[in-house]
Amino acid sequence: MRQHEATRTSLDSRALAVVTSSAALSTLLLGLATLATRGTEIHLGMLALGALSIALVLFGIAAVAAIGVVWPREYLGPTVRSLRTAPDHYWTDSEPDALRMITHTRLTMLDAAKKLNSRKADFLEVAVGLEVGGSAILVVAAILVLLRL
Repeated sequence: MRQHEATRTSLDSRALAVVTSSAALSTLLLGLATLATRGTEIHLGMLALGALSIALVLFGIAAVAAIGVVWPREYLGPTVRSLRTAPDHYWTDSEPDALRMITHTRLTMLDAAKKLNSRKADFLEVAVGLEVGGSAILVVAAILVLLRL
């Protein structure tokens, strides 16, 4: 269970990094667009503007997917109610029965943690892929700006 908790923490940290970098890159794109509309030396042709728009959308979707990683979810485990009533119901159980119940509970928690971490990893994979795509299109847009296209 400790390993899955560490995995969850790692996934959450990486997702927050995607949100931060997507926001920073989107801010830079919007700043570039603002400069271009003020008559400065930067020329945004239709191709460059289209590429910047696509990159902005990809960064936005990447941030939303990354937020899906850190979205609060309920972890499966013993409830306060079940723990509160356990002594009344299971206090006289034999040691093998108690160990069987503990093992069952831990396996259920492990299974739930693995499934949840797998879902979080899927969201993170999508977020990183979108951010990579947005970054690649941003490079194309920069080239288009330099070529004045």
